[in-house]
Amino acid sequence: MLSADDSNIWKALADSTRRKMLDLLRESPRTTGDLCNYFQNMTRFGVMKHLGILEKSGLIVIKRKGKYRWNYLNPVPIQTIYERWVKPYETHWAESALSLKAIVEETGGIAMSDVNAIQVALVVKINASKERVWEVIIQEIGSWWHSDFYAIPDSKILLEPHVGGRLYEKSESGAEGLWYTVTGFYPHSAIEFVGHLRPEFGGPATSLLKLALTEENGVATLQISDALFGAVDENTRKNIDSGWKTLFEEGLKRHVEGD
Repeated sequence: MLSADDSNIWKALADSTRRKMLDLLRESPRTTGDLCNYFQNMTRFGVMKHLGILEKSGLIVIKRKGKYRWNYLNPVPIQTIYERWVKPYETHWAESALSLKAIVEETGGIAMSDVNAIQVALVVKINASKERVWEVIIQEIGSWWHSDFYAIPDSKILLEPHVGGRLYEKSESGAEGLWYTVTGFYPHSAIEFVGHLRPEFGGPATSLLKLALTEENGVATLQISDALFGAVDENTRKNIDSGWKTLFEEGLKRHVEGD
């Protein structure tokens, strides 16, 4: 949960005008009059309102010198946000970005204007305990993996249930295809993956997939969330949404409830 201070910082940074003000103050301190001259399409009251939000968040410090009000950038809150929300994930995102870069270069490249982000979310109710659903997901994946989700002929799907483990296909001839790599493993609760959507399946894009399980009154709830960034659009989102429904409703749910 965000603290009140964090919420104020994110609110302040959410507005493009306030971000521009911070850019100007990063160059040098400025008086309120200087900022009003820069934002000529805005009233002095509007400028003061934005400065008030920035001051409340701690992103600027105001000092009066004679009749002038000077505005100074305070970088400490931004550093705090970086330490809390960005730094812990740098390695993970760097690895994903490098993998996406390799796919893009391999397939001839895409324009930056084609790079987007989409989110797919799905909730599936299953008449079974979450322990049973978890067991089926982790230990019996080959029994419910839908036939539409095999890319290699005569292959079987395998899941290595630990961080760094693979979700992959393997055929008797030795052909293998990687779907995802496990990045988070929380027994009986959730499993997280990072994978790559190849061009023939609607990419290139990087996928961050999470499966989370809860239970109430003997009914398990499986939450599927998939965040993708790359050469994706609304069409991709619809196809991914349809695909996950096929896999988890027609595959997993039907298999568990048919036990």
